Amino acid sequence: YYRQAGRDAPELHLSVHARLLAAVNSNHGVAYRRILSALELPHERIVLQLPVVTPNQRWLLNYVLDNYRRNGFRLGVSANSPLEALGLLDKVRPDLIKVDARELPDPDSVGLLLLRAAEQGVRIFFKRVENREVFDTLEQYGSALAQSIHAQGYLWDTPGARLSLPGAQAA
Repeated sequence: YYRQAGRDAPELHLSVHARLLAAVNSNHGVAYRRILSALELPHERIVLQLPVVTPNQRWLLNYVLDNYRRNGFRLGVSANSPLEALGLLDKVRPDLIKVDARELPDPDSVGLLLLRAAEQGVRIFFKRVENREVFDTLEQYGSALAQSIHAQGYLWDTPGARLSLPGAQAA
């Protein structure tokens, strides 16, 4: 799947756990590139998705972001709200931001986020879109601003576990 060639080849978004941020004390980006090179995977198509961090961890986030950037990775960050995402646009300068869409109480902040992100070339992904109302609201923003809206969530499908064992019957 990941080794597909061409301009439309998919990106691979990899989540970086918050504990890893605290554990990084050297050039983690170089080590990560070596692993990808050994697997013959192009780091140019990988987006490292960093977790939501507390305000007192921002320095650590900036350190890790700088390290990964210097090693050629594209970076994403997560935000709990459009207002938090607006703050990250200038402070962190990510390639993309994933915003929790479960509650979008302030329509002005969503519109401002989408406009400022478009000006800076930052993609916004709304995650946890779990009902039609939230999706319809996001579509309205996209239409009003003439922008594509990226959304993901259980609205479209829910994960299901299925395990087929020889001789077992489904319950």
